Amino acid sequence: MDKAREIRKFQALLQLAVSSGDELGEEMRFQQEQLRSLGLTDGDINNIIHDRHAREGISPAKAAIALASVRHAAGLPYYGIRRPPGQEKTREDLAAEYLRARGKDLRTASPASPITTSPIPAKAASNDLLVPYGVDPDANIVHARDAIPNIAYTCPSCETELVLHAGPIKARHFAHKANTACDGETLAHITAKLLIAKVIREHPSTGPSIHLRCACDECHTSFEKLLPSDAFSASKVEEPVGKYICDVVAIKAGAAVLAIEILKSHSVEDDKASALGLPWIELKADDVLEDPFHWRPAQARLKRTTCPKCKAKRAKLEEVAMHWKLPATHPDYIAAVAPCWSCHKDIIWYWWRGVPFAESRPPAPIPTSVQHRYSKMYGGRYWMNVCPSCNAPQGDNFVFLTPDSPFKGLPLNDTDSMREHRERNNASVVAQFMSVVRRNI
Repeated sequence: MDKAREIRKFQALLQLAVSSGDELGEEMRFQQEQLRSLGLTDGDINNIIHDRHAREGISPAKAAIALASVRHAAGLPYYGIRRPPGQEKTREDLAAEYLRARGKDLRTASPASPITTSPIPAKAASNDLLVPYGVDPDANIVHARDAIPNIAYTCPSCETELVLHAGPIKARHFAHKANTACDGETLAHITAKLLIAKVIREHPSTGPSIHLRCACDECHTSFEKLLPSDAFSASKVEEPVGKYICDVVAIKAGAAVLAIEILKSHSVEDDKASALGLPWIELKADDVLEDPFHWRPAQARLKRTTCPKCKAKRAKLEEVAMHWKLPATHPDYIAAVAPCWSCHKDIIWYWWRGVPFAESRPPAPIPTSVQHRYSKMYGGRYWMNVCPSCNAPQGDNFVFLTPDSPFKGLPLNDTDSMREHRERNNASVVAQFMSVVRRNI
C-alpha cells in the first residue's frame, strides 16, 4: 500500500465527516487500522485529525471516490452520505427533483446524466453504443475514467444498468448490458443537459472555471470570457421560463439569469429565441460532452459584451477625453483617440454625418475641438478637428481618408464635389511629397 495515498484517503474521510455531518465511524476505524499497518502511530493519526490545513484542497468528487474505495476495501456496502435534517439540497435531492419532473420516481429508476456519441437508429443494438458517462447510486454524473469497479452505474437516457469497460486497449467507457432501444441522440441530449446543470451548480465552489465564447458588440470579433465564480449559484433542468421550457436555467440569488438550450438536431425556434425573457445561449450536445467547461454557443442572445481590447480602447478614450475636458460619448458623434500630427500628443478626433470637408454646421452641442477653419489645401473653410493642445488643424484627408483611419468603414459624404475635392487634394498631397523627396535628395 502507498502510505501517502492512504493518508489522503483518511483526510478525505475527515472532510466528508465535517462537511456532511456524517460520523463515518466504520470507515474511520478501518482507515486508521490501514494507517497503523503502514507504521503510523496513534499520535501521527491524531495530528492528521487536528491538522485542518491538511484537509484543504480535496474536492468533493475526490473525497467521494476515496470514500467508495475505503468501503470497497473494508467490505462495507456502498451507500450515500447521510445528510442531517435541515441541510441544503444535495445532488441526490436535485436528481430526484429532475426525475419527478420527468414523471419518474427514484424508487423505480436511477437518476440520469451523461454520454454521447453520434446518433444511432433507435432499434440498433445499444450495447454497441459507447457511453462515456454513467450515473452512480447517489445520482452523481461520473465519467468512465473516474468510475470505480463493482459500483452499479445506470444510463442517463434509458436508466438501465451499464457495464464499465476498462481494458488496456480502448479508452474507458460504459456500455449497455443488453440490447435496448436506447437512442444515441436522446442520450447525448440528456447527458449534455445534466452535465451543464452540474457544471453550473459546482461552479461557485469547487468546480473548474467556465469559459464562454462571446462576440464583441464593438469590433464583432470572437473572444473567450472567463465567468466569475459568483456568476451563478444554482441550476435547474427542464425549467419553465414564461410559456417556454428551457433545458437548463442558471440561477443567481434566487433569480433566473441565463437559459441554456442543448442542440442535437433542432435549433431553438425563432419565436422562442425572440420571446424568451432572459439571456440565452444554445450549445451543441457534442461540444458539451467533449468539454462541458468551454461553452461555444451555436447562437446566443446575451447582454452587451465587449472584448478586452475594446475595453482597453474605451478606457483610453475616456482617460484622454477627461484630460482635454471633451465628451467621450455623444449621440451624434463618434470619438477616437489619435496622435496630433504636429505635437504628437494623444487627442480626440470626432466623426459625424457630413464628413469629410463638412461645410454645413455639425450637430449641436459641437465639441470645442471641432472648429470652422480655413484649409489652404482644400481652398476654403470647413468644419474640422483641431488639436486642443497646439491648436493645429487635423485635416480631413489625414483624419478620415487614410487607410489606417480610426473611422475606417464609417459612411462619408460622397457627393460629386467631395470626390473632386478629394482627387484634387490627393494630387496636391502627392505633389508636396515629391517636392520634399526631390529637395532631400
